[in-house]
Amino acid sequence: ADSRMTLDEMVYDPGTESGSMGLTLLQGAMTFVSGQVAKTSPDAMTISTPTATIGIRGTAGGIRHAEAEAQQGAVPGIDDLAGGLGFDQLAQVPPAGQTTAVLIPEQGAGGTQSVGEMAIASNTVGGPPVVINQPFQASSLTPNSAPTSFTMSMNDVGANFGGALNSLPNAQNTIPPVVRQQVQEAHQQFQQQQQAQAEGP
Repeated sequence: ADSRMTLDEMVYDPGTESGSMGLTLLQGAMTFVSGQVAKTSPDAMTISTPTATIGIRGTAGGIRHAEAEAQQGAVPGIDDLAGGLGFDQLAQVPPAGQTTAVLIPEQGAGGTQSVGEMAIASNTVGGPPVVINQPFQASSLTPNSAPTSFTMSMNDVGANFGGALNSLPNAQNTIPPVVRQQVQEAHQQFQQQQQAQAEGP
């Protein structure tokens, strides 16, 4: 039950600064920094799952998707590393077909932080997309529910995406140091809790 994704399309012309990119996350978790393609137009980069289509608008973030086998206790783990994509285990076992996305701040000029935008639309329920554009704002949906937005706690960010963020290429130059440290600390705490539970009383 590993993380699985496909690269559907990748086109970029540095001369005209135009292009498009399409990915499909079939199962598991990933983190990313969108780069120049997503900044060319609002619809230039999309990440799809069996449940959702997510428009990426110049941002860093994490996305995870759980399929039916996750309900049986299988936990997707590290499977691959490609370009600016890091994969991690699903920290928890969510409902089958659930997709969750979270915005992560990027390192801006002069040490500032910047956040782009994601537009999350359901592939099964329909209705308008939910737009998130604040640090650690997140959205979640299942095959039977429309997307909702909420603020993800640092503990949840670390538990769900900490390992993937650690494996993200060039994270030290694209994610603010304070954010990386907080996510890593939360991820380590989660791992310690999991180990303690496995060892029992």
